[in-house]
Amino acid sequence: MPSPLRFPTISVLVSGCLLAGACINESPVQPARTSDIADVRQFVTLSGARVSETVLRSRLAAITRQLALALSDPNLRAGLYQALQSSPFREHKLHVRDYLSGDGQALANAVAHNALGLSVSAESQSRQIVGGLIDLELYIPVERHRLEWKGGSNLIVATAIYDEDIPVAFDLNGDPVVLRSATKPPETPTLVLVPTETKFDRVPVARVTRTAVADFPPTAAVATRIWLRSPDSYEGWSMGQPEFEIHVFQKQADGRWTDEWCNGAGWGSGPLWFDMNGQEWNQPFQVGSGDLLAHPNEFHFQMWEDDFDFCGNIDETGYDYGRPPHASESTARALEEVEKATYRVTDSTIDDLREVYLYFVLYTPLGFILGGSITDDFVGRIDLAPRLRCFRPDQMTGPVRFDINGLNSNYDRDGWIEIDFRSGHRKPICDFSAELDGPRLIELAADPPTQPVYTGRYWGRVGPASFEWKDNGPVVGQSDTYTMSPLTVGWHLIELRVTMGSEVATTELWVEVREGCTTGCGQLDQAPVRDP
Repeated sequence: MPSPLRFPTISVLVSGCLLAGACINESPVQPARTSDIADVRQFVTLSGARVSETVLRSRLAAITRQLALALSDPNLRAGLYQALQSSPFREHKLHVRDYLSGDGQALANAVAHNALGLSVSAESQSRQIVGGLIDLELYIPVERHRLEWKGGSNLIVATAIYDEDIPVAFDLNGDPVVLRSATKPPETPTLVLVPTETKFDRVPVARVTRTAVADFPPTAAVATRIWLRSPDSYEGWSMGQPEFEIHVFQKQADGRWTDEWCNGAGWGSGPLWFDMNGQEWNQPFQVGSGDLLAHPNEFHFQMWEDDFDFCGNIDETGYDYGRPPHASESTARALEEVEKATYRVTDSTIDDLREVYLYFVLYTPLGFILGGSITDDFVGRIDLAPRLRCFRPDQMTGPVRFDINGLNSNYDRDGWIEIDFRSGHRKPICDFSAELDGPRLIELAADPPTQPVYTGRYWGRVGPASFEWKDNGPVVGQSDTYTMSPLTVGWHLIELRVTMGSEVATTELWVEVREGCTTGCGQLDQAPVRDP
């Protein structure tokens, strides 16, 4: 069944004047997005009202400026510094609503006084400051900034909504600071006011981790290492560290896909926890259970960067509303195109896989998607098929490396993950096969003509192998590459023979060499039929 439509469950802090936009002088700073779409997107504020993205950006800019002005007071900066240092949460984050109504009341009073021109009660301050905003957190997202800032005046205050936003920022005089990048932070330490990603009602506990695969149940599938090409590309600097997750989808008997497994930092500790913030992760965690290899088409592994609800975020009903990922329809369609371009699967398989991608649109809590707010970022799919339905002899036990294929323009792998499937039979053994790669059409119009290079590879075995190349019969090379020379006009049958011990793998490629290009440029003639 589709997951229920959900918005964050938060106490109502109503502020009529702020909702009307009359309490705070809204900043003239241009929002980061100025398209018409921003007027259509709707956000739910802490008071339960819906506001457009344009209005929300204006309010965020206004409150950020007032916060910066208040922090020109060294005593308020010192108090904030101590609160940040004492925060038990990831990256020393503070929950804006709780902080301003608690230890940060002096700061709330200063912000309210700057904005409203009068002194009011702490409870009223909180209502008037945050009631017309979404749930926010306050912290210094860049690690070197956290190390550098000791409570001094070397600080700017910024706000953003999305990963790709260039934040709106102010110095402690309230003057705008022009930032130029969503991915490269400024040199000056920066405090940010951004949408909440942290579950502040869960105080982190001492983490219990497992350090070896043997620490997991014998039926567990255990991820042992992950490597990503560009781990920083999934989160803007103002949003802090990325929150990576592994999701495992299973196809049910009725054909419906369900998100059955989720790993990430949200668990806090235990066998499902991992918290990858750099390029590589090498601490084991469990990504499934049972014989997942017996039916590879019934399981779908994917990696996401979580910008909404993290997995392991269990409510009072037992519903994990970090699962499934919150994807946009455009992401779902792009996933389908990757499947087509990368794996060249059959139409029937595409029909089947389309269900997986439509799942993100049809079976996802759509509260923030329909409202145009924050969605999660797809990192890549972890493919158990088709080539890896079989295993090399050296892969019959222990971890096996699988590619993580993302949405880049060439559909290249964006990383890899090693998984040890502790239960089930790893069969069959892969066939020993050879593959060669190089141009099929060569034209001699260039002066001098390009010397084509052909590369040989082999699959299904590990170890040293010998290569033998033939060009129309005679042996012409014995390395893993062959450069065709001389270039004689006509058809060439390039043959590759790879030998490892007593096993032999062969492949071939017909190549046409032409004198020059006048008509039919770039089109191969029909290759000759080989005499059996």
